Amino acid sequence: MIVKLLPWQSQKEKIEKDIVRIPQNFTKKSYVILISIGLLFAGSFGIYLGRFLRWNSWDIVREPFTLMYEIGDRLINPFEHPRTWGMTLFMGLFLNSI
Repeated sequence: MIVKLLPWQSQKEKIEKDIVRIPQNFTKKSYVILISIGLLFAGSFGIYLGRFLRWNSWDIVREPFTLMYEIGDRLINPFEHPRTWGMTLFMGLFLNSI
């Protein structure tokens, strides 16, 4: 059986190879994988900030101290914010699985 790749599939494969190949010029492949996983979980936390706390990218400039307070509160008191870490963990696992 012959399977024909769609144009976007070949482009996706090229991008995935570049994401791993380019950083390998600077560090080991195992570090690249760990960094990629960490960045996807950090992105998941960012998704939580935007989706549930309603922060936007321009709030970094408009209200930096309030934003830092919100993030710091969740990092310092994680058990007071189970929804934050549940959503971050769920979305991080989802993003790492695809």
